[in-house]
Amino acid sequence: MPTRVVPNGHPPPRGWLPRRALMTSRHGRSTLYRDRMDLVAGMTALLDEFYGAVEAGDASPFDEALAADVIMVGTDEAEWWQGPGEALRAMRAQFAEMSDAGVRFTGGQYQIVAQGDVVWAVDRPTVHLADGTATPLRMTAVATA
Repeated sequence: MPTRVVPNGHPPPRGWLPRRALMTSRHGRSTLYRDRMDLVAGMTALLDEFYGAVEAGDASPFDEALAADVIMVGTDEAEWWQGPGEALRAMRAQFAEMSDAGVRFTGGQYQIVAQGDVVWAVDRPTVHLADGTATPLRMTAVATA
């Protein structure tokens, strides 16, 4: 566990988490999460929202959710987007293309870990094409409070 120093200059007790952590809810509104379990629940909701947004062809839930220093990396060598502007443009275009083509995602069994105000997630979603083809993928995400 990384050591954090609280205002009185002493390290926090073992297992300390910030009393409040800010995550983004399913609909892009800020929601207050108070402990590690809530950070995990927040990341779970974020992944669910991501997969649903792909199917709906609507990236708008992420308009306010991306950090200024976001980096989004795809599977192709050219798929590297830095900053919310580039990432949102790519998400809007790709979500619309996939939705129009009848593509949908189903999440796997999320593995989510929270430490302090950072939460990491990995997943093995399945992409389902309109012709019935199903292909397993890998997904990683990191968010901060």
